[in-house]
Amino acid sequence: MQKLKSFFEKNIVIQANLFIWWRFLFGVYFIYYSVRMIPYLAEVYGGKGFVPDITLNWTYGLFPNIFSVIPFENTALIVYVGIIIASFFLCFGYFPRVAALVIWYLETCLYNRDVLSGEPSLAYVGLLLVTLVLIPHQPVLSFK
Repeated sequence: MQKLKSFFEKNIVIQANLFIWWRFLFGVYFIYYSVRMIPYLAEVYGGKGFVPDITLNWTYGLFPNIFSVIPFENTALIVYVGIIIASFFLCFGYFPRVAALVIWYLETCLYNRDVLSGEPSLAYVGLLLVTLVLIPHQPVLSFK
């Protein structure tokens, strides 16, 4: 158990094992979601999908998007492979802050590529990823 001081100077008791398993399941969620989306990438994020031109989105130019720099058809596949790799790092606790930041950035790039693919939970998932980035010390998953 680890004791932390909160903003109001109250003691907060956190069990590190619960946090490790929650982070593991959160990473598995991204792996599952990314693998399930691979067959539909050309339709959703490709040039023949819902929004064929990225400049037609209302969010174009508001966020530094990788799709603006690399306008190839397979860019979405490269992004999803990056999300899967970062999710494995997040699952096992190796550089979890960097992994959470990479996942957040790539998911935001995907949303900005096609805003019609959005769902209400994306804001909360993004908030959880940014919160993971702000947690200073995170233990590594170990099976004992």
